[in-house]
Amino acid sequence: MLDWTLISKYTNAESQEGRHQYKAGFALLPTVDHVEASASSAAFKVCAWRTNDAKNDLSVEGFIALCERVLIHAGYRVDPPEHKRAA
Repeated sequence: MLDWTLISKYTNAESQEGRHQYKAGFALLPTVDHVEASASSAAFKVCAWRTNDAKNDLSVEGFIALCERVLIHAGYRVDPPEHKRAA
């Protein structure tokens, strides 16, 4: 769940003082992620700041692949969702 009450609360001055702890408090701040940006089209999705920060400039598919690799490295098993198995 995104925390919509965080909109317009972030300040650079407080961020510089609080560093990582301050920024962590804004993990669920709604942000806009560029899913696709080309000369002919653009697509956006609203997501949490920490998700957008972690995704960085990866494609959605690249981000999912990275997440899968992290989970597998940590010892988890990753199974595709039902709708992906039937394809």
